[in-house]
Amino acid sequence: MKTYAPRKDANDAALTKLARQCGAYVIHAEPGQGFDWLLFHRGRVLIVEIKDGTKPASHRQLTRQEQEVQSICQAHRVPYNILLDEQELLALLS
Repeated sequence: MKTYAPRKDANDAALTKLARQCGAYVIHAEPGQGFDWLLFHRGRVLIVEIKDGTKPASHRQLTRQEQEVQSICQAHRVPYNILLDEQELLALLS
C-alpha cells in the first residue's frame, strides 16, 4: 500500500498570517493529529481544521483521523472548526 506524506492545504500559510495579524497565536499540529491548529485568541482555545475552499467538496472531505477527532469534540461539546477561507477565519475570530 502506498502512503503519502501529509501536506498542508494551499491556504494554510495565508490563513496563519491573517490569524496572527488579528492577534491570534497559532500552534500547528503534527501531521496525523486530526486537526491543523490550536488557535489562541481572546481567552479562547480553538481546534481548527483547514480545508482549501478553492477545491471541490470531494477533495475537502475529512480524513478518518479528522473524523475521529471531530467525533471526540462533539462528544465533549467542544467545537471542531473547519475553515475554508479568510472570511470564515475572520468570522471565527470576531
